[in-house]
Amino acid sequence: MSTERRQFLRFGCEIPSEAIKTDGQYNFVESLKVLDFSRDGLKLSVNFAAPAPGSDMQLKLYIPGRQYVANLVGEIIWRKYIDNRLEVGLKIEHMDNQARGEVLNWIFPQWADKENRKKEALQDILYKGINNNMLFKNMTKSDGIKKHD
Repeated sequence: MSTERRQFLRFGCEIPSEAIKTDGQYNFVESLKVLDFSRDGLKLSVNFAAPAPGSDMQLKLYIPGRQYVANLVGEIIWRKYIDNRLEVGLKIEHMDNQARGEVLNWIFPQWADKENRKKEALQDILYKGINNNMLFKNMTKSDGIKKHD
């Protein structure tokens, strides 16, 4: 049984990124995408054979809609194939606080908006369900239909 080790909320996102170095070796520029981000880690969608867990990776994150590039270094904690693509979990070992803040400030409003839309959709479903249930109860009372348990 695996134990959840995350300490911080993860925010789903899509941030274009590049792998600059892997295990101290410069890469040809490798295109990646950050799929989620937290204060201490992130999940990447990788288009190349990623090194094994325990390897270090240096990344550049390009914040969409802003002229800002965030640099970070992290350790690969896990890797797995999901739906025919490789995903990698990276624990952030070094990232400037300003860069971390820029990324989180870009992600949070989008995440909050998405969460509000989910909440509104759930409330709408619950509201319709309650109204349909009340309608059914009213129909059974007025039509003389007996409900069987």
